[in-house]
Amino acid sequence: MNFRLTIILSLFLSASFCSKEDDTFQSKGIITGEDQRKCACWGIKCGCCGNYVIQINNSGYIFVDLPKEPKLDLTTAKFPINVSLDWHKDPDSCSLSWGYIIVDRFRLN
Repeated sequence: MNFRLTIILSLFLSASFCSKEDDTFQSKGIITGEDQRKCACWGIKCGCCGNYVIQINNSGYIFVDLPKEPKLDLTTAKFPINVSLDWHKDPDSCSLSWGYIIVDRFRLN
């Protein structure tokens, strides 16, 4: 009987110490909707306005799109949307000071 109990406890303890890497995200955020700033461009498409706004740690950031998985169509989504995400600053954005980021991965909360 002790042997069975030892096996069961060992399996339970080993399972409880396992962690999935994809369960841990860098930040929690709220996608609040489209960036409604008006572009000051005449006849050309501007890259420093529009797109989507996300609130992370009491700061607002702008992102262009999300990774393909999980599927979330921002053009038809109902905001606000709570997410967990990994992200980094977009080094190629036209204005780093405006807080453009790239979302590396996310999960709907």
